[in-house]
Amino acid sequence: MPIGNTHRAPPPTFDGSTPWKDYLVQFELIAELNGWDERCRSLQLAASLRGPAQAVLADMEPVRRRRFHLLVDALEQRFGKRNQTEVFKAILRNRSRNPTETLPELAHDIKRLLSRAYPDASLEMKETLAKDFFIDALGDSDIKWKVYQARPRCLEDAVTIAVELEAFGLAESKKSSSRKLAVRTVGEKVEPKTKPEVGDELAKTLMTALEKGFQTLTQQFSQLQTSRQSGPGGYRRKMNDGKCWECGETGHFSRDCPERKKDRLSQESTNDRETSSSQPRRAETG
Repeated sequence: MPIGNTHRAPPPTFDGSTPWKDYLVQFELIAELNGWDERCRSLQLAASLRGPAQAVLADMEPVRRRRFHLLVDALEQRFGKRNQTEVFKAILRNRSRNPTETLPELAHDIKRLLSRAYPDASLEMKETLAKDFFIDALGDSDIKWKVYQARPRCLEDAVTIAVELEAFGLAESKKSSSRKLAVRTVGEKVEPKTKPEVGDELAKTLMTALEKGFQTLTQQFSQLQTSRQSGPGGYRRKMNDGKCWECGETGHFSRDCPERKKDRLSQESTNDRETSSSQPRRAETG
């Protein structure tokens, strides 16, 4: 008969992930609270099995499934201490840190597996084993070696050292990445990709006009030099539109001007007369 009142307390499920002994103790207390007999206990226990534990029922004969002590024996052989300790020892030996797992989470799981693999070990022995399994489970060989060299006394010391080393490594990695990015940015030549402004276009136009003007002036100067080198009076002929500079008439140049010839002949005649008149005076003097 149920104890106290008629309210039923359902048993928790069991899939083999929790210690079998702990589950069995809780199940028997709930069975006593609900006033279950042996047959009811076996049926309730069978109904609470999940996953690997549920597969145990398939290996039992139908009659044995309804005997509570026989069902407990079958589950004890599968999930009891005698077989589970070796399984958890193997898990501990092959335990390694997952990529997304933090160091405290790894340490907590090591302690959980250790309590199942070595349930009868002393507290001092468990601390030593937990520390060693934790160091072996570290993925980074450099951190593993440095934690080992630090000689931690217990699991908590090993976790503290590993966390500090990992934080230091991440900080140095960020600094190194920042330095490389700064060097690459300074070394790269950044070309302007913006369109030229209005001032740039105006300056370009002015420079083009000046270049054309300079070319025009150069051509004119060259033509002027050619005119000067064409002969005496060539420049004046060109500038005077073919008129004589002496008389202003066309048809001849200034060097061939009749007026210029007349002036020259008149001057020569005057010079001859002066010369002839001065010769007798020189004789008388002599």
